[in-house]
Amino acid sequence: MENNSTNPIYIENYFSEIELLNLLNQSLGISCDSMKYEKKDSDYFLSYDDGFDNGFKIEILIAWRRGLGKSIDLLKLGYDLATKLRTRILFEAYQVIDSPTEYVLFDEEGMLYSVEVIEVEYENGVEEGIQVIEESKRRLSF
Repeated sequence: MENNSTNPIYIENYFSEIELLNLLNQSLGISCDSMKYEKKDSDYFLSYDDGFDNGFKIEILIAWRRGLGKSIDLLKLGYDLATKLRTRILFEAYQVIDSPTEYVLFDEEGMLYSVEVIEVEYENGVEEGIQVIEESKRRLSF
């Protein structure tokens, strides 16, 4: 079965939806829109959630039209987002690289690390955010 979206990508600092759309369009060289900022004939769609209070502030997913025959180079995307936004980017490792941990992190300089995380929840069980266990960072090459 064809996968037509990324898994969640977490962004540590706050950026508006339009800032991320503009960067995605420039970085990926594609036409990307969202529910709030629709474009005619976009092949890619940004899902944006900035409702996290703890740790990484934003969660995004990027989907593309079925049958497009394209996917997204997550290593390039993670590197571009981290270095251009000057923030840390976190995503699941299995999507892009062999890693001893479930998650990988790009820092502001574009260095890639395997990391362990803690998912933080409110008392009622609702997800509040995701945090990196800093002591778990191990440098990866790509």
